[in-house]
Amino acid sequence: RCLPSALSRRDFDRVNALANVGLRAAGMPSLFSVENIQKPLGWKNQTNFVLQCNALAQKAFWWGVLQSLGVRFDPSSFDVDQEAAKQNGTEYIKSLLPDFIRCASEVILDGTTVQLLACNFCKAFNVESKLATQDHIAFLLSMPTDISTLQPVDSLVRTISDIRNDLVSCAAAVRLLLDTMPNNVCRSVILRKCLVSFEEIDSNGKEF
Repeated sequence: RCLPSALSRRDFDRVNALANVGLRAAGMPSLFSVENIQKPLGWKNQTNFVLQCNALAQKAFWWGVLQSLGVRFDPSSFDVDQEAAKQNGTEYIKSLLPDFIRCASEVILDGTTVQLLACNFCKAFNVESKLATQDHIAFLLSMPTDISTLQPVDSLVRTISDIRNDLVSCAAAVRLLLDTMPNNVCRSVILRKCLVSFEEIDSNGKEF
């Protein structure tokens, strides 16, 4: 009863606490690693219970991160535990990456920290971290927010916090990310995608 209530109220700290209570009840530490299971535990299906609690705690942590960043998401779409739903769950998590990076970049001024956070998000749900790098480059090479549509105070804050308004810092961040990619082919592919995106938005060529 407590878990559905916490989920419906999007109280992810409580969800995390309930998952850790489950781990404690099963005789495991609250900070639990799946690799720690070496043999079947006490009661029947206890191992599965521990794994479910661990997965729930991990999801609750990232739900809290997404919520704090202001990313819109549906917790029920994170179901990557069942084989039948695994593909859909993974695709949903991939679809959150652009908003994840955009929202994180609005509150975290250090691009390296944003990248590390995005890669950890991918790792937590078995998504290739290179997708975080690609989406981060795509964000950095996208058009900055049109501040003319914002209120004066919001406009000032957005201009200061958006790295895309600082071309020197933005270029340096992109170079660092490109250096982490495995080869020139991968670099060319992502840069071409960004260029095409610019062509679609900047039809008069002003920004070029």
